Amino acid sequence: MNIASKQKAQEYLAQYQEVETMQDLRTQIMQSVESQRRELANFSSILDKLVDQTEHFQKTNPLTPIEFELEKDSEKFGLSLGEMNLWQNTGATVVAILQNAELIVSPGPYATLNQGDTLYFVGASDTGQIVQNFFYGN
Repeated sequence: MNIASKQKAQEYLAQYQEVETMQDLRTQIMQSVESQRRELANFSSILDKLVDQTEHFQKTNPLTPIEFELEKDSEKFGLSLGEMNLWQNTGATVVAILQNAELIVSPGPYATLNQGDTLYFVGASDTGQIVQNFFYGN
């Protein structure tokens, strides 16, 4: 075998190995994608169970307070519960406010809310989202 033929054979083998490596990578990618699909389906199933259990818990324990931390600034801060008509606008019955490490149980209509406070309230299953929208919009 002459040198040119030997070199061509080596080049062919190198190209074949590159193609084989690319095919191996494609196979690995496809296996990874399929594995991710299975994991996503499993995650979706677990999430559905969690939502169902949460809804069931909320329906069977309607007086368990929902905790909502007022982290971001809101135009509602500084107003009293009565001034903002919180119950009328959201359906949330406030049972407590955690304010500056002090828990205020059964606050009256004159209690004010500030950034950093934690609001505890009871209400229907969608009240948590309604309260969030009330303070921060959609």
